[in-house]
Amino acid sequence: MSRCGLPKRTDGNALAVKLDIEAHLEYLDNCLEKLNQEIEELTQANQQWPEKVIENFGSETPSFYDGFTVKYEHRLRNIC
Repeated sequence: MSRCGLPKRTDGNALAVKLDIEAHLEYLDNCLEKLNQEIEELTQANQQWPEKVIENFGSETPSFYDGFTVKYEHRLRNIC
C-alpha cells in the first residue's frame, strides 16, 4: 500500500487504479456541483427575505415594537 491508501502501482493494476481515481474525481465533481447549486438556492432565498419583510411591514425597518412601546410607555416610565 502507498501512503495515501491506494495499492502500489504495478504494471498489472496501474490502469485499474487510474480508473478508480478518475471515477472518484468524477463523483467528487458531481458532489461539488450539487453543493454549489444548493449554496446558490440558499443565497437567493436569503436575499429574498428582506424583501418579504418590507412587503409585510411596509418599510425597511419593521416597526412592530413601536406599538408595544406606545401601549406600555407609561408603565416603562414608572419602572425606570
